[in-house]
Amino acid sequence: MAIKINSATFTGVNGIIINVEIDILNGLPSFNIVGLADTSVKESKERVRSAIMNSGFDFPMKRITVNLAPADLKKEGALLDLPIALAILIATNQIYVDAMENFLFIGELSLLGELKRIKGALPIVIDGINNDISKYIVPLENAEECAIVKGAQVYPFENLKQVTEFLKYQDLMPYKQQSHVTATKNSYDFSDVLGQESCKRAIEVAAAGGHNIVMFGPPGCGKTMIAKRIPTILPKLSYKEALEVTKI
Repeated sequence: MAIKINSATFTGVNGIIINVEIDILNGLPSFNIVGLADTSVKESKERVRSAIMNSGFDFPMKRITVNLAPADLKKEGALLDLPIALAILIATNQIYVDAMENFLFIGELSLLGELKRIKGALPIVIDGINNDISKYIVPLENAEECAIVKGAQVYPFENLKQVTEFLKYQDLMPYKQQSHVTATKNSYDFSDVLGQESCKRAIEVAAAGGHNIVMFGPPGCGKTMIAKRIPTILPKLSYKEALEVTKI
């Protein structure tokens, strides 16, 4: 039986939605992962096997093939452990999930089935929203950053067993952001700069037009002092700009 579920990887600061496809057939027991996976992804075979068994489920002694599509895109990181484990459980009829296409799964599994924090969760959720995916199953430690994105229904969990129970009953409300990110009040002010009229004029032009600027000169002439005060003459970040900065 072949199963396809949504997951993601990332390149740089951008998330990329991928599909985890699993086919389980009779034959000599094997576990193969294809689709341009790096070492950390291929090593997930052992983590997934132990996590499934230590969570109270049976690991199939059959021929298991995992395809990470698209196959020409390099996948890296351990965030594919959770979707691979869930796909195996669904393919072997140990759990059932309704409306699977509405969910996106990311998370690293320990040998005991615990979900660990991953890198790149925020850009993944942003890309998922752009691809009309609304529900996200993530590790508990990634809940706060994922909940920042408007329109994202985030469901954080501590282990694989909790995820399977939620998928069975779907009786949990989405996570709500506990704290709101606010800009730190700057103690500097651009008006503190005395002299350096040509430099200040160039910075004002660059700030107004969104240009880059390079300052050079001997040590002690005020480059760092002026640079620290540039944010005080910049406009406040929009929601979209704040997300881009947070991704970095």
